[in-house]
Amino acid sequence: MSAITAAIAGAIVFFKSDAGSLSALLDENGGDRRGLARSRCRSGWSTKCPRPATTSGEALADWFRDHAVEVQTIGKEAGRALLYALFGMVIGAMIALHEALSTEPRGPLATELIERIDTLGDAFRRVVFAQVRISLLNTLFTAIYLVVVLPLFGVDLPFRKRSSS
Repeated sequence: MSAITAAIAGAIVFFKSDAGSLSALLDENGGDRRGLARSRCRSGWSTKCPRPATTSGEALADWFRDHAVEVQTIGKEAGRALLYALFGMVIGAMIALHEALSTEPRGPLATELIERIDTLGDAFRRVVFAQVRISLLNTLFTAIYLVVVLPLFGVDLPFRKRSSS
């Protein structure tokens, strides 16, 4: 947990600094130098100015420049998902370790919270095992369909393992 927290904090510090900003990345990878060079050409010659061959870095910088808003949105959503996962891991660790606590008399709030945690843990176990059963049934039915039903109708699937006879 501490390694994940340190990695998230490091990523936040990096992306908040000048080194991790999108504008620094664009400036490092060519920025808008080609547009500046073309604008310095005489007005009639701007279409005749040679355009340098774009490298993969320049193409990437162009793509980032064109899609900066989408990249920022994806970054925000990824950060939010990581934060939710971190909170989930902390709450899960607290729930997992709650049984290791002593059983001394508790007040009414602690008793209610522990009852709710037990209910949440039981519901989570039920959901997980139900998903495992559903996954096993889906796997079984898919295997029957692919191995038995399709060959009965003459459908030959590519990459299917054939028995060596």
